[in-house]
Amino acid sequence: MGFAHFERSAEGDELTAYHVQAAIAAAHAGAYRFDATPWPAILNLYDQLMTLHASPLVALNRVVAVWKVHGTDAALLALAGLEAEPALATYYLLPAVRGRLLAERGDLNAARRAFASALERPCSEPERRLLQRRMQECG
Repeated sequence: MGFAHFERSAEGDELTAYHVQAAIAAAHAGAYRFDATPWPAILNLYDQLMTLHASPLVALNRVVAVWKVHGTDAALLALAGLEAEPALATYYLLPAVRGRLLAERGDLNAARRAFASALERPCSEPERRLLQRRMQECG
């Protein structure tokens, strides 16, 4: 069974969100280096996961795969659809992802503001240090 697509077996075994999450983790773990990550397969798996267990957090994680497969503008468009999600209102990774995408596009002022917004939300100290470093990299 490959990473690109799951189907139910002839025995009728049920495909669950846990199977797809495990396949996503395996795809990441199986990449011998970051640039060998099978992003198209991971995006396909996130699409399957959204069918089985749609949630704002799954959709946010999917944005990263969209970025890697379809580029920054497509990812920002996908992210825009999540901006009003109440479940993500206080989640630091929503503006952090926006900041990363904006920095990638070269909009450093907007990226800096996004990282500052992420720092206003609860996160761990290591995450806070990473966000501060990303913000400083934007000038």
